[in-house]
Amino acid sequence: MSPEILGIRMWLILLVACAVAAIPFLLAGFLFDIKFLMMFVQWPAISFIPVRLLRRYPATYAFAGAIEGIFLMSFAALFGLMICYAAAAGNAPLIDAGLLRIDRGLGYDWQVYAHFAAAHPWLLQTLRYAYGSNLTQPVVIGAILFMASQEPRFEKFILATIVSMAITVCVFLLLPATTAWTFQGQESLAAKILPDLPTTTNSWIGDLLHIRSGSGRHLVRPSGIIAFPSFHCASAILNIWAVWRVRMMRLPFLAFNAVMIAATPLIGGHYIADLIGGAVVAAITIASLDSLHRYLLGLRWFSLSFPAMWGTRATTRKHLLPY
Repeated sequence: MSPEILGIRMWLILLVACAVAAIPFLLAGFLFDIKFLMMFVQWPAISFIPVRLLRRYPATYAFAGAIEGIFLMSFAALFGLMICYAAAAGNAPLIDAGLLRIDRGLGYDWQVYAHFAAAHPWLLQTLRYAYGSNLTQPVVIGAILFMASQEPRFEKFILATIVSMAITVCVFLLLPATTAWTFQGQESLAAKILPDLPTTTNSWIGDLLHIRSGSGRHLVRPSGIIAFPSFHCASAILNIWAVWRVRMMRLPFLAFNAVMIAATPLIGGHYIADLIGGAVVAAITIASLDSLHRYLLGLRWFSLSFPAMWGTRATTRKHLLPY
């Protein structure tokens, strides 16, 4: 196993992370619908051995690595869902009043932005698409990084996802929030201006308030329920960071993720202050990644010896994407 990569040990990291996250999740009384849970574990379980074997050969290394990357990110997403729902059960007071003051100080008015988006359907559709890409971009990033033979970068990207989720949830536990229009009692106006705006009847806001009231513990189709800080904003910055060393991908990812950040105040129902918080989370995460990756590589008890069939890296292969 290469000293530069964790390889199969990334699975152990994510499985341990999910096991740890399951403790507060279950203690808070949450349960996943079994069909939803199987979305995360079924294909990784079925495909684990074939994918690991395919990674031994130069011709199939990049493809198999990208597929395995998708499975790893699915467990990272499961970790994030469990810890954010467990944190939502906390009883800390909502901080909407403070976030609204920050937005007003910055000159941001959600009604002006919503009216503008509603008047430009092409813009609204673009914002919808960009915001919804938060689940698909990691798949593309995995393929890009494996084709560019940057597996250590992808491992750090997975670690970045875990770390940023953990930081975001810790802040959310202490400083929960909803949206400006919910806090101001203007949900009917918000729905009239722009149906895309999340409200208590059609989005994560209702889920959050139900959980805080003691209900909503059986999760059929859970989604992100964190307002402050914005995990979408943090993810956008991490997406750009992940592909930055592949020069041909810099501009497309920079532009697309800038649109995703622009979509978060409307499609995600965020304050501008949430975006600032998400940017801080991303900065802290990126600053810690190299040290964290080196630390995990250097753990003696973590330097497991695996059979040759679990080999992570093909001996020779070409870069499918230029740096």
